[in-house]
Amino acid sequence: MLLTPQPLGDTTAYKPIGGKVSLTSWNVWFDKWEREKRNQALLEELGRRDPDICCFQEVTPPFVRALQACSWLKAGYWISGTHHQEIGVVIVSRLKVDALRFCNLTTRMGRRLLVADFGGLRVGCAHFESNFQAGEVRRQQFSESLEYLSSSRSAVLAGDFNCAPDSEESEALQGAVDCWQALRPGEAGFTLDSESNFCAQKQSRSQSHRVRLDRILTIGRVEATQIEMMGVQPIGESLHSSDHFGLYVELRPDL
Repeated sequence: MLLTPQPLGDTTAYKPIGGKVSLTSWNVWFDKWEREKRNQALLEELGRRDPDICCFQEVTPPFVRALQACSWLKAGYWISGTHHQEIGVVIVSRLKVDALRFCNLTTRMGRRLLVADFGGLRVGCAHFESNFQAGEVRRQQFSESLEYLSSSRSAVLAGDFNCAPDSEESEALQGAVDCWQALRPGEAGFTLDSESNFCAQKQSRSQSHRVRLDRILTIGRVEATQIEMMGVQPIGESLHSSDHFGLYVELRPDL
């Protein structure tokens, strides 16, 4: 499914891709609980990071409206889609894009890979199958995603993988470089952490969940030079921006 990027503001301000690219990935949590406050805080933190490319998961119409109203995004960013059939996963960027499309994945939940081509860099954004016993489906989705992306000289796969890096299905991602593992070996990097995230506590109720579900992977001739988590600090009493922490990475693609 081909997509046409929708401008969020000044279309003359789009930038050509350069030798350094900053990218974020964040599952923004579809829940209605304190949605407006969370969305505002999340976008304010992203604005401070000044990213070239933003990958989002669990995008709902209210979050699209928050993106459209965001002042810093009006200064030369576009969004991959705004209609119901175009969201769920969304890419927002200020870089000139050559092609934008959804690629089909094996799925029982309507999951797809959103792919954007920026010159010599291809970026894939996904929210992989989340059913508890969907390990084999995720394995197929991972293999299919790498196949879509690996034909590019430099590629990135970002999103919510819905499994731990040491899971059996993650073996299908061999050949891709996990940016967190490469740059912060020995650090847990839990992006879903019910012990430190109030939204994750609300989501998990009495159960404890600490897992690095969200990842950014590089494929081919692109190197990650820095990676950090976002949304770690509370934004109010018993509130975080999302039930997931986001990721910020700086990349050097070989264009």
